[in-house]
Amino acid sequence: MMAAKRQRGTLTADRLLTAALEVWAAGGQHGLSVQAVTEASGVSQGSLYHHFGSLSGLASALWIRCNQEMGHAVLHRLRAASNAREGVHALVRACLDYAREQPEAARYVHTAVYADFLAENPDEVRQAKDAAWAEVEAWFAPRAAAGEIADLPQAVIHVLLFGPVSEAVRRSVQPSMTVEIDLNEAVEILPERIWRSLRPENRCPR
Repeated sequence: MMAAKRQRGTLTADRLLTAALEVWAAGGQHGLSVQAVTEASGVSQGSLYHHFGSLSGLASALWIRCNQEMGHAVLHRLRAASNAREGVHALVRACLDYAREQPEAARYVHTAVYADFLAENPDEVRQAKDAAWAEVEAWFAPRAAAGEIADLPQAVIHVLLFGPVSEAVRRSVQPSMTVEIDLNEAVEILPERIWRSLRPENRCPR
């Protein structure tokens, strides 16, 4: 009986998260309200507060879910890579493919990252993000230590890996961006360009 109750609770929470993304996609952050989500999901306000505590908690949980989905997509590709170059290509392509296949979720991850609701739940968001991407970080760490990746500070490697990808996705999914980008072109161009910036010969100047 307890297992069935937990399963119902999981399904209810999933309905609320799915509805929240739909509401946000239609009306942005200003359109995201308890009433809009409960009407779209068919779930009561009491259930929303029971599962997430507040609208901010729901919005944070949605960001965590979308971020974890993207992390899992990257990890799935990364496990098939046999060297650093293949790993970089796999990561970049996985992130861009996720944005092509799940544009609203990708837009939520990349445009809501500085939203107030994340700042209200910093520990929960940081811990979930670290857990989602820990194995990805672990895949690259020994290859960097072995000299397969440029001898650069870890923060710089992170920026070179994720910075261009995040900006490309943001420009593809955010209508207000002045200069848009075609993700199909980005998938063809960015993996090798990013790898070139991380090749072992690109060492940090001393």
